[in-house]
Amino acid sequence: MFMKLTKTLLPLALFGAMLQGCSDDDDPIVFEGPEMVHVASGTFQYGNTGAVESSPDQLPVNTVSIGALSVSKYEITQDLYEELMDNNPSSEIGDNLPVNRVSWRSAVDFCNALSQEMGIAPAYTFEGTEVICDFEGPGFRLPTEAEWEYIAKAGTTTDTYAGDISAVEGIDTVLDQIAWYKGNSDNTIHPVGGKMPNDFGVYDILGNICEWTWDYYDETYYDGMPTDNPTGPAVPDQGEKFQSARGGAFSMEPLNSTAFFRAGPDRNAIADVLGFRVVQTRVE
Repeated sequence: MFMKLTKTLLPLALFGAMLQGCSDDDDPIVFEGPEMVHVASGTFQYGNTGAVESSPDQLPVNTVSIGALSVSKYEITQDLYEELMDNNPSSEIGDNLPVNRVSWRSAVDFCNALSQEMGIAPAYTFEGTEVICDFEGPGFRLPTEAEWEYIAKAGTTTDTYAGDISAVEGIDTVLDQIAWYKGNSDNTIHPVGGKMPNDFGVYDILGNICEWTWDYYDETYYDGMPTDNPTGPAVPDQGEKFQSARGGAFSMEPLNSTAFFRAGPDRNAIADVLGFRVVQTRVE
């Protein structure tokens, strides 16, 4: 009887000692995801409403309605990307730098991985090479072009959310307050959050890194486009596929860092100036 009792108590004693030796450092690490800010639904003027001369792909101006969103406060950083995707493709390495050299499809894959990690249904499904987006679900996704511009303008109609620019190249004092661009960046990417945010509380939406959007790039899309939560033109079945990238970057002139500037790189492009941020559809 004594031996049986000893054999029972010894493992329990050892187990108790093990528990006492545990510290907070042994707790599992909880993945928190990007910090998100809420943006209420609204209507805005989509296109070049500022003072600089328009490019044809920024016209005509349309009155567009956008639903409520949550948007990442910062561009997706390298530490967050690497934690989730187990790689870091960036040209300049730093945890608090925005991830760059990310293709459009890699950004889409990150969005799905983030949704799965956070326990929600992914926004994207795939049929061969076709990517299908669930815009009504809770999954993380790239913003549409219209959503991106609505967030970037934050209720303004000027070139930037801080006002109109006075120089299309070189140094611009308005842009200096809010963005890293060719005139002040020393031709390098900077940590997120170092400049003044817009009224939605979003940082670096102009400058630092161009941000992928969902939309296929079509320079004539604004002529006759839908005006209620537009999701971009149809993607052609054949040929190269170009996606819209927005916001300008550290190596670009002030003209390229306005709220309505549009670029259309190939979706497979990998470049120092290309990164992204994420949004979620939100029910108000």
